[in-house]
Amino acid sequence: MSGQTFGEFVNEWQNGALLLFATLIGGIFLAAIVSQFGPAVTLLAFVAGTAAAFVALSYLLYGQ
Repeated sequence: MSGQTFGEFVNEWQNGALLLFATLIGGIFLAAIVSQFGPAVTLLAFVAGTAAAFVALSYLLYGQ
């Protein structure tokens, strides 16, 4: 844990878990919106949605 208290470690772990779950929800949400356009577009939207959500949320949580 290198200099962290247990509370800080748990807080950091919870932020990381929130980031992962929120990126999955963002990808699923975008894929559900474009699912009428076929499976290839849906898969592409899922990948793009998760990437965009990860970048946005990591900037909001950890960025300056």
